[in-house]
Amino acid sequence: MGSGIHYSKEFKIEAVRRVIESSRTYSDVANELSIHKDTLRKWVREVKEDRLEDDAGDTADDKKELRDLKRENKRLKDQVAFLKKAAAFFAADHQPNGMG
Repeated sequence: MGSGIHYSKEFKIEAVRRVIESSRTYSDVANELSIHKDTLRKWVREVKEDRLEDDAGDTADDKKELRDLKRENKRLKDQVAFLKKAAAFFAADHQPNGMG
């Protein structure tokens, strides 16, 4: 289980930067910052996977907006795919010299 200590996103990013941008070990940086090396290793993995969590968290409005935007993005992608197919169909139908 965790220790219950919550670190700011800025602190986590700085700790990760110290590992990534140098040849220092996890243990060396972790000892310097008084954190456990496995915690630091987890933060590095999260940064590499682009999912380092923000302690503030998303509000319900942010989550709803994100969900709505994802839905809209899918709808627009579907429309683009349909229009591409329609354009190809009509372009083939109107080939000169009976090629379509």
